[in-house]
Amino acid sequence: SDILHFHAPNPLVEFCYLTLKEKVPAVVTYHSDIVKQKKIEKLYRPFLKKFLKKVDAIVVASPQAIEYSPVLPEFKEKCHVVPFGVFDQNDKQQDATSQVEELRGKYGKYALFVGRLVGYKGLDVLLEAWKDISQNLVIVGTGPLEEELKRRARENSLEDRIHFLGKVQSDEELQNLFRGSETFILPSVSRAEAFGMVMIEAMSFSTPIISTLLDSGVSFVNKDQVSGFQVPVGDTGALEQAIKKIMGDSELRTRLAQGARQRYEEMFSINRMVEGYREIYRSVLGE
Repeated sequence: SDILHFHAPNPLVEFCYLTLKEKVPAVVTYHSDIVKQKKIEKLYRPFLKKFLKKVDAIVVASPQAIEYSPVLPEFKEKCHVVPFGVFDQNDKQQDATSQVEELRGKYGKYALFVGRLVGYKGLDVLLEAWKDISQNLVIVGTGPLEEELKRRARENSLEDRIHFLGKVQSDEELQNLFRGSETFILPSVSRAEAFGMVMIEAMSFSTPIISTLLDSGVSFVNKDQVSGFQVPVGDTGALEQAIKKIMGDSELRTRLAQGARQRYEEMFSINRMVEGYREIYRSVLGE
């Protein structure tokens, strides 16, 4: 091979590279630090540092991935920021008007969450914030907390405003849910949410974002007052106010929707990502 490209963390593959006697140019995409498994991370870190020292370039998706990592600042000189990108699906379905209108007829003005129903997503905070919001919330996804979240919605008399759709049946259905929503909400409460790819998908459909001020790429993707709002982690009051602002002010929502689409085009298109990696490959190969 002219060049090797790794995705980390991946201890087995990293070990194999360290055993190579021949020096092969290598690039690693560093997706995230190990956040939860503290004991494993402590044992793994010296080994990881040897691996990062040997590779030629380290690619991260945001500046925050370097700044808040316990490992990467030591290798800052070989780190490159190339944001993740997604294909633009917005023009695939030429006329989605009737499907979107059907969704709005069913849910009215609605906010959207898409993701695994797990603890670090902060859905307990979102449900708490929804107690005093009159519009609908559509939740797409499954996970271990699904039944608990449904129970909490019932106990707080929210079942008529919070709709759990589970796993949607097609990409087209999910795309139309993005198109029809007033705002996409990612209320994550942990750095386990390293980037939030789903926010980019939402932004490609001109959907404003409400996200949390995490020490991760989440704070990089959504720009406060430009593509949406950022709120403090776990702050139900601030989250509630941000939701009410976007869903209650059509002029503000239109401005943020335009900002979201523009930020996607400028920062997170698949073409921008591909060209970023091409430049790194050329540099590593001395071209």
